[in-house]
Amino acid sequence: MALNVVSNAGPLMGFSKLIAPALSKNVLLLMDAERGRNYARQKNLHCFSFRLFGKGGFMSALSQVEKISQKYSVSAEEFIRSGVIANLREKQRLLQIERFEILARYQASNVEELNHKIAEGSEPEHPAWEDLIEVKNIEQEINEIENDIGAL
Repeated sequence: MALNVVSNAGPLMGFSKLIAPALSKNVLLLMDAERGRNYARQKNLHCFSFRLFGKGGFMSALSQVEKISQKYSVSAEEFIRSGVIANLREKQRLLQIERFEILARYQASNVEELNHKIAEGSEPEHPAWEDLIEVKNIEQEINEIENDIGAL
């Protein structure tokens, strides 16, 4: 298990102990969103950005997570883990909607059917071919998210 932290906000003492047990893959947790997104792309990591405001800052937010998790009788690690899973499920849901919208344009139920329609000429190659590639990419991303959820 590896935890990569990119921050311009000073050391995040205690943070790794709190969140690392909840994660089983390389995950980037960051304070500086732009710097972190670039780093995440280079390292092929999931990127979760924290924007925490107020006097308490980041460590105060972690304290709040611990308090809220206790309120619901869940460990902080499980609380964070379930939040990460919920976030990934939402991303997956939005990708499914996008996939269905593209396929519906061609009255196709799956990639193979769209590919067949393009091959037989009942759908024009442009933009159908580009949409076919997009659906394949979406399906791959959906599968990757499912694998990541399974790894948690």
